[in-house]
This record gives sequence, structure tokens and C-alpha cells, in this order.
Amino acid sequence: MRDAAYVAGHGTRALTPVLPGVVFFMRSTITRPGPGVRYIWARGGQTRLDVFMSGRPVFDRGSTATGATVTNVLVDYQHRTWSRLTFNDGGQLSAPSAAPPGRFTCDSANKAFGIVFNPIDLLASLRAWESCGWLRADGTATVDGVAAVRLVIPFRNSSPGTWWVSRATYLPVRATVVNQRGKLLVVYDFRWLPPTRANLAKLALPVPPRGFTRVAAG
Repeated sequence: MRDAAYVAGHGTRALTPVLPGVVFFMRSTITRPGPGVRYIWARGGQTRLDVFMSGRPVFDRGSTATGATVTNVLVDYQHRTWSRLTFNDGGQLSAPSAAPPGRFTCDSANKAFGIVFNPIDLLASLRAWESCGWLRADGTATVDGVAAVRLVIPFRNSSPGTWWVSRATYLPVRATVVNQRGKLLVVYDFRWLPPTRANLAKLALPVPPRGFTRVAAG
């Protein structure tokens, strides 16, 4: 069995040749308190988030950055409204960033971090957990047809507490969150997609359906 440092270290290095063109995809399936699904696509300065509850669309949110110009579009299906905001960010959002310092430290009390949309930040977070000794290899499994290594974070209330990374590429395949009673709360599934025309189309800004009212961006 490869140890956690070997697995997580290779995961970080595996992204180096992949990131320039990859379309990062994450599906989060929420089981409690109510059923919901989030679909997230990200590549460079583009991000798209679609949210569904009980099979119905809740909202779509898209963001695209060209140089220092950022455009955000939000479509709210519950209120049948939409908004569009374009602004200048000084170029800060146009490129992926490394994990910001101070996100957590090895002596953190809660030993938890949230799933981030930016693939570089996601891998940087995993690398930091590895450097703190908070990842432990705990067997293998086949996840959605992918041979994977199971990594656990051996602390109570850690979120997520279990990761699966591909044995071939060491990139994350799945992560899960359970409550204190062991009930499954959220499943995060990750894919690293080639930049085909169909995959790039997933990053397009959402288009409001006919009849939706435009409102000021909040």
C-alpha cells in the first residue's frame, strides 16, 4: 500500500501537465436534510454552477474573466429573475490562484476545510492536509469504474472525511461527508475532462428563459 504522502504528493504533481487545458467538473449530491445536486464546471477564468433541489432547477450562476474584465450572470428559477454584472477586478480573478495562506494551520481546532471550485486550490488544500499528516491511506476500491486509493482523515467532524484518488493519476475521484452517526450527507464526484467543444460549452454563461425579469445584481 502506498502511504498518504506518496499518493497526495503525486496528486499535486499530476495536475501540472493537465491543468492548462482541463475542464474541471464536480457533482455534489446532497442527501440530508433534503435531496439536492450541484454541478460545477471550471477552467481558467470560467466557472459555471447549476443547482437543483428535488430534481428542479434552483439557480444557475456563471462567471467568465477576460483579462481584468469579469462578467457574472445569475438565473434564479424560484423567483423567475436574472441579473448580469460586469466589472473590472484588476486581473486578480483571471488566473487560478494557489491556496491562500492562513486558510488553515496544522494546529487548527476543527481540522476541516470546504470543497473549493478552483482545481489548483483544491489540490493545494489536499497537499496541505498531507503535509500536516492528516491523510491516511486505508485500502483501495473501484469508484465509478476507476481504480482508486481510499484516503481518510482520522479526526471527528472533519469535512470531508474520506477521499478516493485515482491510482493511475492520483487525482481526486470522490469525497464523502458523513454526520456523527455515520449517515451520508454529501458525495462529491470529480472529473477532469478534455477541452472538447461539448465540454467547453458547459462553461458558457447561463441564458435566462423567456419571461424572466432582469433585476439588479446583488
